[in-house]
Amino acid sequence: MFKSFRSQLIALLVFFLAMIQLISGTAILDTIKRDSINQAIKRIDVAKNVFQLTLDNRNKHLGVGVSLLASDFGFKTAVATRDEATIRSSLENNAQRVSADFGILLSSDGQTINSTFDMAYNSDFTQLIKRNRRSRTINGIIEVDHKPYQLVLVPVRAPNIVAWVGMAFQMGNELANEIKGITGLEVSFATLKGIHNVEKHDSHTSTLNVTAIDSILNKFKGDDVDDNTTLFSDDENFLTSRVKLDLDNHWAFLHLPYSSWIQNINEVTNRLIIIFSVILCLSILLSWFSARRLLKPIQVLVSKAKKIGRGEHVEIEHQAGEFGVLSKTLSGMQVRIAKREEELSFQASHDSLTGLKNRNAVESFLTENLNTSLGGVLLINIRHFKDINSMMGFETGDTLLCQFGQRIDGLITNSDVVARLAGDEFLVVFNSQLDEMTLTKMHQALQEEFDISGSKICLQLCMGALFFADQDDLSVNGVMRRVDIAADEAKQSENGIAIYEQGQDESHRRTLSLIRDLPNSLETNQLFIVYQPKVNIQKRKCYAAEALIRWIHPTLGFISPAEFIPLLERSGNIQLVTKWVIEQVCMQQSHWQTQDMQVQVAINLSALDLLDLSLPGFIKGMMEKYHVNPQQLAFEVTESSVMKDTKTVIHVLNALKRMGFKLSIDDFGTGQSSLAYLRDLPVDEVKIDRSFVHDVDTNESNALIVNTTIQLSHSFGFSVTAEGMENVEGLSILEDYGCETIQGYYFSKPLKPDEFLNWQSSFSYSSDEWWHENTMEK
Repeated sequence: MFKSFRSQLIALLVFFLAMIQLISGTAILDTIKRDSINQAIKRIDVAKNVFQLTLDNRNKHLGVGVSLLASDFGFKTAVATRDEATIRSSLENNAQRVSADFGILLSSDGQTINSTFDMAYNSDFTQLIKRNRRSRTINGIIEVDHKPYQLVLVPVRAPNIVAWVGMAFQMGNELANEIKGITGLEVSFATLKGIHNVEKHDSHTSTLNVTAIDSILNKFKGDDVDDNTTLFSDDENFLTSRVKLDLDNHWAFLHLPYSSWIQNINEVTNRLIIIFSVILCLSILLSWFSARRLLKPIQVLVSKAKKIGRGEHVEIEHQAGEFGVLSKTLSGMQVRIAKREEELSFQASHDSLTGLKNRNAVESFLTENLNTSLGGVLLINIRHFKDINSMMGFETGDTLLCQFGQRIDGLITNSDVVARLAGDEFLVVFNSQLDEMTLTKMHQALQEEFDISGSKICLQLCMGALFFADQDDLSVNGVMRRVDIAADEAKQSENGIAIYEQGQDESHRRTLSLIRDLPNSLETNQLFIVYQPKVNIQKRKCYAAEALIRWIHPTLGFISPAEFIPLLERSGNIQLVTKWVIEQVCMQQSHWQTQDMQVQVAINLSALDLLDLSLPGFIKGMMEKYHVNPQQLAFEVTESSVMKDTKTVIHVLNALKRMGFKLSIDDFGTGQSSLAYLRDLPVDEVKIDRSFVHDVDTNESNALIVNTTIQLSHSFGFSVTAEGMENVEGLSILEDYGCETIQGYYFSKPLKPDEFLNWQSSFSYSSDEWWHENTMEK
């Protein structure tokens, strides 16, 4: 809505003008309102004075009539003789003469002797006389039958005070209307409970209706309301002040009708709104015309700036004043933008360090020229370049990369393209035919030493090549993927050079597919557990088994554990699968318990599992969930897993050992540690790898290794399990060596849970059966 500078300028001017008008209007209205309230309060104060004069006149009027009665001899005689009829007649006549509501004769201590108004005992008379005993005339407000009365008492002397005679006017509608007629204010009389606390009013008389007076009286509550407080009614139709009468619980309230005052304020407010609206509209028109004239030079410059933004070259006319400075600045900006575009274009397609082309540039080149007669691509990787940066510094590393790029550029023809893809990766696109001899010469030339500030540096390189002549249906992504596969192969080759061969891409895609499908395989029940029996040939019983994982892929079929287990470790999913295996085994053990089957199941732990400090806690939780005891589980670790972080691994193994689990070293003899770590690891068993066991009956060297390992393990106090036993001859040899447990196809392949249960139930290991019948079967 306010995107243009002109509209924003107009809006800003109008806003400030509106704010000034709003502030001034608010101040004027506030002054008028405060002045109106002050005038209203003054009027109420005048009404208070009129009210007090009216009460005083009534007191004087009553006082004259009562004094005449008190001095009358006949009345005194009647009082002295207690002539009730005469007293009552005198009181009635005198009250009628002065228009009093009732007359009363009281004893000297305030007890009622006679009265023209039937009433119960009233302590107000006694209290009033006690407070004013020495006064010639007592004036006060009393409460009779829950109504306030203005009372005048005069002593009857004979010659001492023998009684008090009084006359009273009710403070009701008559008095209220009288004061209203004089002051123009509404009047209320109320007898209230408490002092300065209008929590409840007993009775009231008012010229207002009941609802209005109740609402007003309820506002006069709390100790913060004093005698001078003036309050508005809820609808602000009345401004009310109160007057304390003689007693604390008798009040008069004067209500000034305020609606006419509010009407006057509203009329003034409406006039001000009309005036301010007219001024605001005129200001908007004036601002619009002024802004249009003042901003015309800016609009011209804005138009040219937009064209510059679209890449167009424009001529900018020089102007005077501030707009001249702006036009010169815009012209200079146009020149700098053009220069910057050239720099950005170069940076977008070139490496900032070496000046060679970058990945984007080489991929664009391949996209444009892939269908032409290109020879191939070569991906060069500098091995251990991080070590050079660490030892010699990043400055030396950067210099080396620049010289390396220059050397590559010097070895190729002008039609070839060289690019730096990443930190230590370079790509060369050959326009001519590429062959193995060219690769070898280039490899040798690039490995010659570099002189960096007097330091001689020799590089180790791996080079992966892709010959276009051998490829069909190439795409840029396919080229980059295949040459990357070749570079990975080069890292494993002896000479550091590898050429992509047909089929490697398919194998790579299969690997990627397996890595992608592995996390989902748990949810879709593609993975399952099988159990391979471990037979104790000394006791000739099967007390244990190893849990092995199997994968049936929905499209690829059976996937060998040797293929997908390393992928699990590379992708970081091995811990997820290990925890799944632990829970599945615990669940199966819980099921077997109901079938009275006792077997200890061994679970394999990877290097990443042993670095997880929370693993023991997870295992404990699974055991508690499925009510499994430590004797039902065992854990196997490989030698290589111990090499990752020995301190952490031993910590985790000790925690498992303290929990009561049996621990085994798996695939013993194939790792780097050999027997060295057996001193420190809290293991109970050594499992000899099948590569030594499967031909122990025919290979004397393996037989010697197996025998030595068994004896050394026994010397450490470990039991021994031989993996991969498949014939009766090897079984006999292992039994002679003292091996305790055999695991292999000789006894059984890995079985599903129900198959394992049936196998164990029917398994009976005796010499005749396994040395003869099974020998024939094998």
